[in-house]
Amino acid sequence: AYNYEKNTRLDLFLLPSTVLNFLKLLRSLRSSRGHTVLIAGYGEQTGAVARLCSFVLQFDAIEILVTRNYRKEDWQNDLKKCLLRAGITNHPTVLI
Repeated sequence: AYNYEKNTRLDLFLLPSTVLNFLKLLRSLRSSRGHTVLIAGYGEQTGAVARLCSFVLQFDAIEILVTRNYRKEDWQNDLKKCLLRAGITNHPTVLI
């Protein structure tokens, strides 16, 4: 269903550790005022797991793409937009 509703295709190969991380994140985000910081190495599919969790919970997902020219001011502006959007709509939001 995710691939039909979103513009980007999400292909997942779910290892047992990935399923465990998905369930932990799902439980954390589902709790009241739930928040989590994900720190992982390259190739651990944390972004895909976060997008999948936000879809399952029907949360808004905002993804910030960091490029070589991305500066501190860009981060502050992107974070400001995200917080304003989450605060104005009062809808649960996942920042990826």
